[in-house]
Amino acid sequence: MACACALSFPAAAHADDKTVTYEVVSSTVTTANVQYWDGTEMQPADGVTLPWKVDATVGDISRGAKTPNHAEVKANWSASADPDSAVTVRIYLNDKVVCQSVTGTGETDCNYATFSTYLDAAPPKA
Repeated sequence: MACACALSFPAAAHADDKTVTYEVVSSTVTTANVQYWDGTEMQPADGVTLPWKVDATVGDISRGAKTPNHAEVKANWSASADPDSAVTVRIYLNDKVVCQSVTGTGETDCNYATFSTYLDAAPPKA
C-alpha cells in the first residue's frame, strides 16, 4: 500500500532567531479569522476573540541578517456582523511596533521582512 504523506517539522532554532508578537484589535469587531507566520508556515487561528495576541519565533529579522526572513499576520472579519468596522493588526519586535495596518474593509495584513545582502561564499577569483 502506497502512502503520499507530508510531514511538517518546526524549523531548527538559531541563535539569531527573533520572537515577535502578533496582535489583532478592534473597538467594535469581536471575532476574526487570523493567520500568522510561525517561522515555518502560516498558522490559522479561526474565530478568535478580539483583542488577540500571540508570540512566535521567526528567523533573524534584524538589519544585517544573513538570510531573508519575515513576520506576517492577517485578519479577516468580512463574515462578521460589521465588516466595515476598523480592525488593527500589529507586529512587535523587542516591544516596538514594526508594522501596523488599520482598515475597515473586512480584511487587513502586516508583513515585516528583511532581505539579505550577506554572501556566504567568497567572491570568485579574478
